[in-house]
Amino acid sequence: ARKTLTPPEVWIFFSAAVLLITALFGIEADGIKRWVAIGPVLIQPGIILVPLMSLLFAGRPGRLSGIAICIAALALALQPDSATAAVLAAATIGILLHRRDLNTLICAAVTVFSFCIALFRPDNLPAIEFVEGVYRAAVASGILSSLLVALGTAILLVPAFCIRVLPKHLALLPFVFGVVWFTFVLAALFGNYPTPLMGYGSSSIVGYFLCLYAFPIAYSKKKL
Repeated sequence: ARKTLTPPEVWIFFSAAVLLITALFGIEADGIKRWVAIGPVLIQPGIILVPLMSLLFAGRPGRLSGIAICIAALALALQPDSATAAVLAAATIGILLHRRDLNTLICAAVTVFSFCIALFRPDNLPAIEFVEGVYRAAVASGILSSLLVALGTAILLVPAFCIRVLPKHLALLPFVFGVVWFTFVLAALFGNYPTPLMGYGSSSIVGYFLCLYAFPIAYSKKKL
């Protein structure tokens, strides 16, 4: 019988395709292709779609999903986007800690390999004010600004604590959510990368709420 795709698998493949298209045909700056244009607005598909993909892969661990994760990882290496590649690698490693199977192991290996490629490719883009470097700017502005940014980061990670109230078979989702957004926070803290929710970058805001949307569909059994 012909294999049918579930909604999570469709979303994962769609996201991987968008990331690959971005790497090949996206808006270029100093040899880096991380952006696509929607009218006058530039968006960064990686920070929008990788959180979604990570949660959906946590709930839909099949071979087709694994192939899409590997495609996405290689696309991030091509762009290159070392921060988002680190997020995808951290997510797959986190999933591997909970689900020790060959498919997840291969995905973890590919995502780590792709992160290493992206990390060592040139990336000298300057920080965009109010979008990137927000943590460093807050510390330079004083204690109050630092406390407000710290509070915002804590609120950002609140959904990860759902792990304490969800059934055991659903606990992987909030864990992966926490891994994804904590890794984004580290990337924004140590490099020139959009600061999730605290910065003005629309891509990180859309990515965050799309990631929240993934919770109810990650374990969907409905077929298309």
